[in-house]
Amino acid sequence: PSSAPVKRKVNTAIKFLENAKSGRLGEKALVGLTLAKHGLPGDHPRIMAGVLAIQDALKRGSKNFNADIYSTGISIMFLVAVDPSQYRVEIEGLVESLHRRQKYQGAWGYPLKHKTNGGTCDTSMTQYAVLGLWEAEDQAGVVTPPEVWDRVARWLLLTQDPGGGWGYQGK
Repeated sequence: PSSAPVKRKVNTAIKFLENAKSGRLGEKALVGLTLAKHGLPGDHPRIMAGVLAIQDALKRGSKNFNADIYSTGISIMFLVAVDPSQYRVEIEGLVESLHRRQKYQGAWGYPLKHKTNGGTCDTSMTQYAVLGLWEAEDQAGVVTPPEVWDRVARWLLLTQDPGGGWGYQGK
């Protein structure tokens, strides 16, 4: 990571992200997370664009926050990376929205209205939910109740492939 060619490539990527257009909440959070992890200040325009997008999406409360699970998990990780104290209220709202959207099977997935996968859980989405919840608890002190962890752990154990991996949709 400290070699000159790698540093040049990283700097090229950072410049690209600073100037790229992003529309969706998850895109803004992912760009902001990348820039924050790179060491740019919290008041950088692209970081602030992500923060403002999250705050705007949470204006109607966590019960009405319906961004996809990927965007929610990334948004938590982003705010934790920028300043978990300053954005604690937002992190709490995002965490509450994940708690509310955990499916009865124990994991996360597409909304129930989704025509092909609404009734199942999705391993990929679940990993983003779990990572966001873990960082919120570990880095920001926003607690997830043990029953949420127990339910997702059970689902992951039950859907693990005999070879050790997990499929896209838990079976």
